Amino acid sequence: MNRLFGSVFLLVLLGCSAISAKWMIADFYGERVALSLDHWNRTNTSPDLDILDRHLEFISQARKLSPNSARYMELEAQLRLKRLFDIPFIDFVQELNIMLDLHSSALEHRPNWPFSWANMVYVKGILREYDTGYEQALNGFMKYGAYEAAGLLRVISISARSGSWQNISEDAREQIYLATANLAELNRNMSRSVRRHLQDQQLLTQFCEETPFYTEQGRSRICG
Repeated sequence: MNRLFGSVFLLVLLGCSAISAKWMIADFYGERVALSLDHWNRTNTSPDLDILDRHLEFISQARKLSPNSARYMELEAQLRLKRLFDIPFIDFVQELNIMLDLHSSALEHRPNWPFSWANMVYVKGILREYDTGYEQALNGFMKYGAYEAAGLLRVISISARSGSWQNISEDAREQIYLATANLAELNRNMSRSVRRHLQDQQLLTQFCEETPFYTEQGRSRICG
């Protein structure tokens, strides 16, 4: 009996060790991609396509070992966004749809993660798909991350592009207006970031003219 118990225990231990090893290897690949993306974003650099493709192989390995990881799905989508303008135009829309699928799958496993919702808004905006899917993504972001400055900047940057406002529903615009005003009201430093972000994209004048800020303080902090 003791020998049988020992054999079963050893099998369980080996199984747990194998699972732990898979997670460790997946984390190695995933963390390597995450660190590279963080560096490229902080330095505002775009690596060569072959480097991005190599990192796609890394995250592919991570996803094979941990297929339900929402984090790895988001990392793959971010890599595909980085390489979007370096691929043949014929593959452009297909890549964007792959990214949408990745964000959607990530949200199935982590529905309250605001940056997945913000990223979905961003991709839908690139596709100019201001449909119910866009509205759902925007609602998701506003529900879980309206005070997340980085996510809000991402939503603003795609939604406030020239020629895009009129394609967004009045309700969606109101949500963006309210989130921006609240952010400016609560956080002076973030309101400066929003202003600088809009200036960089030559959108400040348009945004201030079309945005009925809900508080005078919020208006003055962004629009002056």
